[in-house]
Amino acid sequence: RHAVPAEPVRDHGAEVLRARLARRERELLAVASLLLWGRLMQMAAVLQSLGPFVRMVIIMLADIGRFLSLFSIFWVGFAGAFTVLFRGEEGEGYETFPAALTTLFNMMLGDADFGEIQKHGSNAAVGLYAVYMVLVSVLLLNLLIAAMASSYEAVKENSRAEWLVEWAGCIIRIERALPMAQRLEFYEQLKKVEIETEDDSVLVGANRAKYEHGDGED
Repeated sequence: RHAVPAEPVRDHGAEVLRARLARRERELLAVASLLLWGRLMQMAAVLQSLGPFVRMVIIMLADIGRFLSLFSIFWVGFAGAFTVLFRGEEGEGYETFPAALTTLFNMMLGDADFGEIQKHGSNAAVGLYAVYMVLVSVLLLNLLIAAMASSYEAVKENSRAEWLVEWAGCIIRIERALPMAQRLEFYEQLKKVEIETEDDSVLVGANRAKYEHGDGED
């Protein structure tokens, strides 16, 4: 009789490792895909119609960062208070510190469940809830909206200047990516283009002289 071939021994640990590595690879590819599409922001920034809006987004992201820094102080403090108050109770959303952080963050976004606070039957819980909602959902969020509106007005008033800054930055990035020989060739071709103003002509000549002497090397 023929011997039955033994089934290959499967290394369960190696399969788990491969599955984890494949998952991490997909996560990195997802982040890389998002970042690649984010580079379109640089291309949009050089357009006069979209450049100021790109600048607004960047400044408003800085406003959000400052808001989150201030919000984190209240967020962590109230999460600790609710965790102590609800310790040992199940199904309240505040029984652990991470659960309290999640619940309070959802409350800031408007997903507040006052029924869970009422079930606790504690005046302290109701007081903490009221103070948190006033400080975070009313005061801090309106402060963020005011800061973003101020940033919008500031960029809008200087929209052309902001666009020129982005345009100049794009030119500098492209210029630095070119080899020195191509830079000089570009300036030679640029000298043949009709220049509208004398200032632009002086600028081109100054740049060409600088690069010919090697001062423009990075």
